[in-house]
Amino acid sequence: MGVARARSGARVRALLCVLAVAVGFAALGWSLTLPWLLEDFRLGVGVRLVMALAGATILVLWARNPRVTPVTLAVGALGVFVLAYPTLLSVWAAFPDDVIASSAGSLGHVPPLLLIQFIPIIASTAVAGRRHHRWEWAFLFAAGVMLGCSVVGALPGAEVVGAVGGILWFALLAIAPIATWSAVRGVSGSQRRRAVLAALASIVPVVLITWCVALGAIGELYGLGADWSVSTLMIGFSVSTVLGSLLVLGTTLPADAWLLRSTTLVGLLDGLLALLALLAGFAAALISSVTEVPTGWSVAIGAAVAVAAALGWLRLRGWTRRLVDPAEALRDELEVAGELGPGMQRQAALRALRRIADDDELTLAYRVEGGWVDQDGIGEQGWDAAAESGMVVARRGDGTPSVVALASTPDGARRIATLGECSALLQPALLEAADAHTVERADLAAEAERRRLSQALHDGLQGRLLGLALNLQLSGRELDDPSARLLLDDTVETLRSMVEDVRALGGGRLPEILATDGLEPALRSLLAPVVSMVDLEIPDGRLPATTEATAYFVIGEAVTNALKHASAQRIVVRVTEPAGGSVRVTVQDDGTGGADPRMGSGLRGLAERVAAAGGALVVQDAPTGGTLVETVLPCGS
Repeated sequence: MGVARARSGARVRALLCVLAVAVGFAALGWSLTLPWLLEDFRLGVGVRLVMALAGATILVLWARNPRVTPVTLAVGALGVFVLAYPTLLSVWAAFPDDVIASSAGSLGHVPPLLLIQFIPIIASTAVAGRRHHRWEWAFLFAAGVMLGCSVVGALPGAEVVGAVGGILWFALLAIAPIATWSAVRGVSGSQRRRAVLAALASIVPVVLITWCVALGAIGELYGLGADWSVSTLMIGFSVSTVLGSLLVLGTTLPADAWLLRSTTLVGLLDGLLALLALLAGFAAALISSVTEVPTGWSVAIGAAVAVAAALGWLRLRGWTRRLVDPAEALRDELEVAGELGPGMQRQAALRALRRIADDDELTLAYRVEGGWVDQDGIGEQGWDAAAESGMVVARRGDGTPSVVALASTPDGARRIATLGECSALLQPALLEAADAHTVERADLAAEAERRRLSQALHDGLQGRLLGLALNLQLSGRELDDPSARLLLDDTVETLRSMVEDVRALGGGRLPEILATDGLEPALRSLLAPVVSMVDLEIPDGRLPATTEATAYFVIGEAVTNALKHASAQRIVVRVTEPAGGSVRVTVQDDGTGGADPRMGSGLRGLAERVAAAGGALVVQDAPTGGTLVETVLPCGS
């Protein structure tokens, strides 16, 4: 049903477009047969055809747009006025003494010029919301006062009122750019690109018409006459209305349309700045000519001003990219970080945002599985309030916040807010946080299961084995045969050994001393048999449980490999103080070297464990010989 209605609407728009264009060109063709009796200026047939083609182009653009909104309806009306304007001028020129003809011809430019400024404000309202309606009312009020003053000013003795109307006319040219550019602030993503396009639609006609006025004035100054000046102005008027309509209709297109691409908008802004540089040069040349500066010097002055303005434009090229896509600063910071290893995406995102905000205390939180976790994967409360306060830097596809930044200073919060939405850039960090959270939950579940199994074995199998060993030991006292007593003693020892195996199995791979006393006592206990061969340096205090467990297994595996495979005589183990949110663990031996983490299940499993903990493992030959195992682990303390 919706598709049929859309097709029907498209056919209606196409029919209306064809009808309007046919009537417009028929009227123009008739008007071209009339004599041109107006003495003030003369427009050639070619110029009038260009003006009519501009109106027809606008109507075609309107007919091809599938949406029916205030913006598209206003563009359709603009096309009709632009198409009719050259006919009105021709009738005025043929009947200059007729009041109706002269009024229609002399005021025919007013509706299209008002519409080309008002339509971008409507488009900005569609982007910025109801808060932008005040600009629409301000424009309508100023336009009404301007028209009233212009009408009254035409009466004898009301020249002052007419002058006020002229001033208001130029004021109207400023309202639309101010209104549309104000809508750019506070929006991001595709909304921001639409707002920038609407702002360009408001300023491009002003710049083009001003440029053509300057060009016409220069031509008239050098003897080309009023006809040249008016013709140039009319061509600029025609081109500006077409470009303005194209830009403003672009705000209604899908987000992936070519007009809404960042590269397109940056190119348009660069072109606008370049045009302003040329306009500055023309204005300087014109002013210097009026002040009776020699022609050669006027041209030189204009060229110098144009070059200076062009240099300013080149300096603003970075600004244009940031204006269209405020997240450009974050993209640049992440590119500086280069290729990142496993588990380093969140750290890179945090460092980049801290530099942008100039806030070393800025924190990030990621939404995973319905809750929030901080930079180290620890669950946090209160981040929903931070998300509602507007500190969202990334969202999911359904619009819900996914990454929230909390700055410690108002300036930092303001700088983060200007970035807008950075979902694509922060997606790797968000995926890393979700993956780390999943691994953490799996590890916690496994640990809980190990505790349950340990308790079950302690209450069941372990007790039965100890009871059996005790019974055999007591029974052996009544035996006189030495061989039988020896066999019973061996059986009791075997049962006790089985009890130790059951305890180890039930306790998982985490030693009890590591869980209760921490990393240092656990390592000293682990390395006690080879204490004379190992230099151990480790800071006081506890680390997060996951960090301690991972460091314990890294050191244990590295020392075992050094003794078993590398024939090491000396091993240095260092655990650095937490700094910058990470702990560094190094194990260096003086053995034969040549360790390859891709060979052997031990190092491969160790690398997987380190990656699951959010860290990075490097195994390489030491500069002084032997092997160097280096690990960087996140630390929330």
